[in-house]
Amino acid sequence: MLKFRLGAAAFFLVLFFGVNAFAQQDRGGVPGAAPAPDPKTLAAARRVLEATGASKMVQGLWPSVFETMKRSQPNIPEDAWESIDREFRAFFSSDEFLSRIAIIYAGSFTEEELTQMAVFYETPLGKKIVAKMPEVTTECFELGAEAGRDLAERALKRLKDRGYKITTD
Repeated sequence: MLKFRLGAAAFFLVLFFGVNAFAQQDRGGVPGAAPAPDPKTLAAARRVLEATGASKMVQGLWPSVFETMKRSQPNIPEDAWESIDREFRAFFSSDEFLSRIAIIYAGSFTEEELTQMAVFYETPLGKKIVAKMPEVTTECFELGAEAGRDLAERALKRLKDRGYKITTD
């Protein structure tokens, strides 16, 4: 149980701090900061996000992550979980969230590259990749969680074998 909580906690720390750290960056006017993307590049990035269904992909992953969190904390009442679920679903489907992702894409790719990506994702193969990605991503997440649990068990065993006291909660 501890190992799984560690994995879920790590996922959300990366998600929370990664998104929040990015959100707090001033993308223009500050020496050393990346310049704000131009509107055409940002529009091309939004086209990629639309073509890939980025918001739907994140929303598709949330239920399994959410259920994992709930199982790891059975002492939390259901009504508390319901408000968290509503808040996270609203954020992941918000224009604010998609705008943040679009800025990341626009800062990583040129307008031309983004346009080429969008064109690809609008093809039959691109659409198939988009359709399969939630399933593939979920399977990869589950594989990663399993591997993380196994690695944590091995690491804890090694530490225990070396004489360290290991606590599980």
